[in-house]
Amino acid sequence: MDRGDLLFRYVGKDRRALLKDVLFLKTKLDTWQAAIDLLAEDTEGLLHIHGL
Repeated sequence: MDRGDLLFRYVGKDRRALLKDVLFLKTKLDTWQAAIDLLAEDTEGLLHIHGL
């Protein structure tokens, strides 16, 4: 929220976000994590094959 990744509004001193915005951000983060996991697997494979 502080970085601007999730839109919100204040209700009193609490922050409120729409469920659709939270679910969209979760999908985006899950996609990024899957890509990072694939890169990590690829890197481990290269290290094993080339002995780096």
